[in-house]
Amino acid sequence: MKTKILLLVVLSIIIGFLLGFFTSGIVLKKRVEYLKEERKPGNLEDRILRTIKATSEQEKEIRPILEEFASNEEERRRTQRKMSKKRLNELIDLLEPHLENDQIKKLQRRINRLKRKKKRFRPDLAE
Repeated sequence: MKTKILLLVVLSIIIGFLLGFFTSGIVLKKRVEYLKEERKPGNLEDRILRTIKATSEQEKEIRPILEEFASNEEERRRTQRKMSKKRLNELIDLLEPHLENDQIKKLQRRINRLKRKKKRFRPDLAE
């Protein structure tokens, strides 16, 4: 009798763990997909218009303002990414004289790994 109860408790814990594990994975995947979708061009304008529930007349007046803002914001992001890449390259150039060959290789592998991860999730970020 005790073994049946113990087996039932252990089995319940295992099932609960598996359900929680897979549920959190599904939730995380949906959040990542949502964020990827939100960053696509044009979605900022649509999201704001949906949020404020703009009338068609308001939309005609507001959309050009939102499009200009979104364009400026995208350009700012591109500039920021270029600046970050440039600063990372400068850091590597400053570090290399102080590192041994195996350390330089490890650093390059680390940077390449980061680029691959970015490329997997945001191809426009990795170059």
